[in-house]
Amino acid sequence: MRAKLVAIAFTVTLVAAGLTPALAAPGQPAPSVAIHYQVVLLTPTTLLVTVTASCAPWSGGTAYVVVTVEQPIAGTSFAEEGRGAGFVSCDGNAHDLVIDVGGGPFTLGPADAYAEITTVITTTDARKVLIVAP
Repeated sequence: MRAKLVAIAFTVTLVAAGLTPALAAPGQPAPSVAIHYQVVLLTPTTLLVTVTASCAPWSGGTAYVVVTVEQPIAGTSFAEEGRGAGFVSCDGNAHDLVIDVGGGPFTLGPADAYAEITTVITTTDARKVLIVAP
């Protein structure tokens, strides 16, 4: 939930600053991003999250991918959180991208993951994931 509020606050800040994204060309397909179910616990503060991302060729050449993972802290209403980002080539093909997510500390078990891919259009994915040992 906190990740969604941060994303909304970020968007509102951009709009308030007059930094709105460029408009998509008519008929331009939206980029896509899908989070893989298993997330690897590299260290207690580093996760490796694989996403499959694709986007149509455009003048920017790449898309920006941001991943956030939240893991509830047992017995509380709080969650550990981490974030990471990377770029993917926009060539019309699907690419598997491994994003280093820093934060935590994380433990093995269930978590929530959110991903956002941005060209001139932004698309998101949110799903339950399982943090596993390497």
